[in-house]
Amino acid sequence: MSEQIWHQYYQEVLQLEPEAIRPGSEPRLMNQGKKVENAIVLLHGLSDSPFYMNAIGHKFYEMGFNVLLPLFPAHGLQDSQLAEKSFNSSHLLDRWKEAVNYAVSQAKTMGNKVSIGGLSMGGTLSLYHALTYPHDINGGLFLFSAAIDLGEKREDLLNANNEFADIFKFFVDKVRSRDRASLIGENPYTYSWIPLGTIQNLSTLIEEIEKKYPSKQVRYNDLKQPLFVAHSEFDEAIAINELELLVNNHPETFLKTEFYRIKKDFFVTHARLILAENVYANETSGTKGEPLECKNPFFEDMMESVKRFVDYHLA
Repeated sequence: MSEQIWHQYYQEVLQLEPEAIRPGSEPRLMNQGKKVENAIVLLHGLSDSPFYMNAIGHKFYEMGFNVLLPLFPAHGLQDSQLAEKSFNSSHLLDRWKEAVNYAVSQAKTMGNKVSIGGLSMGGTLSLYHALTYPHDINGGLFLFSAAIDLGEKREDLLNANNEFADIFKFFVDKVRSRDRASLIGENPYTYSWIPLGTIQNLSTLIEEIEKKYPSKQVRYNDLKQPLFVAHSEFDEAIAINELELLVNNHPETFLKTEFYRIKKDFFVTHARLILAENVYANETSGTKGEPLECKNPFFEDMMESVKRFVDYHLA
């Protein structure tokens, strides 16, 4: 596999030196060495890094895709103070959108068909881009634990002193843990907590999608791309109802959609959905210890479903 760090991205999007990024969190390319039929942009989640889309990226590469794994501004930084300062920028959401625009523009030079997909917030940005710039995405839309709804009391999420419904637990725990730990924690590929302002950015992004439609009954009914959704019923962060609405309201729901659903009884959590292997802490002793995050036992089956979907819609 021709997998490489995406050096041009450092200069043109992040405007940082490579040394500023934590090892393993770099923006990456998986390149077939030529322009091919399909290219895909895979977007990581809130507080995470491209590492979390790496296993899925490998599977798409094996299908013949050129794969682009951008790193969002403010993410993956070595310096916790710089990370906090970056997260507090009033232009951060715009910078995330610009990062997606750049990655898609590069994907157009690498594939005749451009697909987009992502985890959690990366899924939200994927949906936003596919709806806002439908001519950019002439391939498919692939959503993994996509954060397109945070529940009916979304505004409560912005007040860390409130007690929330279970739908907020994942994010609340990450916000509250700032009182207990440095932003740079033991997980080498994600931050240990989420700055509150970044959740507000996510909420704003969801609202921007919702405002495209006069009513919930017609929401998403202009989606052009074939749609693959993967989600766990046990997901403690994201409501599944809006994803069901997305699939059901697709104008060609019976022809161009697939919903890969993992039953609640299997306890597959939010970020676990996209993990092919366990994630361990940075260790110098040579022993791994207990995993910080466990792999999805259905990862291979999920990606087989993705492959069948690709073979049918994008071949």
